[in-house]
Amino acid sequence: MRTLAGNRRASVAIEFALIAPILALLAGGIYGIGSVLRATAAVNRLAMQYAISYADCSDTSSGVCLTELNLYGTAAALGNIAPQLTTANLTLSMAQVMMSGSTLTVEYAYPAGLSLSAAQTTALKAVIAAGQTGAVVTVTYQYQLPAFAAIMKPFIGSSFTMSYTVAQLK
Repeated sequence: MRTLAGNRRASVAIEFALIAPILALLAGGIYGIGSVLRATAAVNRLAMQYAISYADCSDTSSGVCLTELNLYGTAAALGNIAPQLTTANLTLSMAQVMMSGSTLTVEYAYPAGLSLSAAQTTALKAVIAAGQTGAVVTVTYQYQLPAFAAIMKPFIGSSFTMSYTVAQLK
């Protein structure tokens, strides 16, 4: 024991063995937080770009906006706007809505038959007045933890859902 206590190399090795796991966890945590922030920004950007783009649609010949709406939901379109997201984990719901008095009427919807959620209704009522038309987009993403999934599973699971809703006046 005395030889070990006096040996500098042994003490450096012991210090490294104690600190290395902490540094690895810290580096993995920084990577994980950065990955979550990147995915959140991508989901937000996707919803904003779709809402702005779809709000620009002019339905001068009837059905043009419905055709455009159906093109937004393809995996290729989603992958082009947000390539860092896994398109299989993305869910998109979009609608063109008319405000009649205080009642929202869905003119076009993707997917077909979509009924507006409470978040979509609230967002629309904050942006659209009576007699106006608007678009609402909700993007939901099932995020898979990239690092330390096994360690975090008991606390938050191996994945969680992030969602962003945007309403835009047409």
